[in-house]
Amino acid sequence: MIVLPDLKIQAVPANDRSLHKLIGELDEELLERYPAEDIHGVDFGDPGVREMVFAVAFADGVPAACGGIRRLPGPFAELKRFYVARPFRRQGMAAALLAYLEDRARELGALSLRLETGPEQPESLRFYEKHGYHPIAAFGPYAGFETSLCYEKALTGLESYRALSNLIDWGPVKGRFGWADASSLDEALVSNVSIIPYTSEGYVVFQLENGRWELPGGTMEPGETYLQTLRREMAEELGAELVTYRIFGQFHCESVAAGPYKPHIPHPRFIRLLGYGEVRLTGRPLNPPDGEQVALVETVPIEEAVRRFESQRRSDIADMYRAAHEIREREASLNR
Repeated sequence: MIVLPDLKIQAVPANDRSLHKLIGELDEELLERYPAEDIHGVDFGDPGVREMVFAVAFADGVPAACGGIRRLPGPFAELKRFYVARPFRRQGMAAALLAYLEDRARELGALSLRLETGPEQPESLRFYEKHGYHPIAAFGPYAGFETSLCYEKALTGLESYRALSNLIDWGPVKGRFGWADASSLDEALVSNVSIIPYTSEGYVVFQLENGRWELPGGTMEPGETYLQTLRREMAEELGAELVTYRIFGQFHCESVAAGPYKPHIPHPRFIRLLGYGEVRLTGRPLNPPDGEQVALVETVPIEEAVRRFESQRRSDIADMYRAAHEIREREASLNR
């Protein structure tokens, strides 16, 4: 509970009367600005609503503001039904409630918080931008709605993943990492796709003939989707079949080279995808003759995978494995 002068913010169940009173006021306001079909609420009849976190702010005991947090796949959560009643606006209540809900999202394991608002709410746009949110492509159920404007804010920096927090130097290409998922992906800009592969026994790593441990994945070929690229690369590099794949990050890259790496690759700006996924080891790597030759494929605990990359000063790949493992651990804890 956060306690401020005359203000108390507390978690409430999904059937709380004060919560529903405030949500009713919110919907009345939204209907003054948008058609009903463009209002994206919460279905309180959905069993999944029990997994959400709701909070109500009380001013001198009067319900004054509300909001909720919904956990999304990957490293994300979503802010829902955020509202401050008219008599209580411009008193710092919205900022206090937002901070409280951001903390609840962190407790759920989210690394980034997303939200949807609209162009007819300029005061909301200013508020979110003031508090560190930036525009993103419409995600999930909001894609295709002209009245949906989506925003995002990182709830945790990349301090825990120091190599990923810095600009990464790949020769003529510089890359900046950010959390991501498939719903906000611009596939036309994707040039490369990588995976942190795992099985029920641990994380899969591979070593080239020159002794270097490498990140599985590669460059897309003409006409391939990123999943087709991954399936091909898993067979070539690991002798594996791709079972699942979930994007959790992307590198926004810019090249200073005169032309693209390959004619079909976007240039000078492009995206390198990063995700984790289950694989099934079925045989030896295909090792096509025009590629680097794989000498060893092993499944090891996460600590050993990280150690191998760090021993070769590949702290960027070590951080990628650690991040994937920690996101998977958070998701597993929520499903227990």
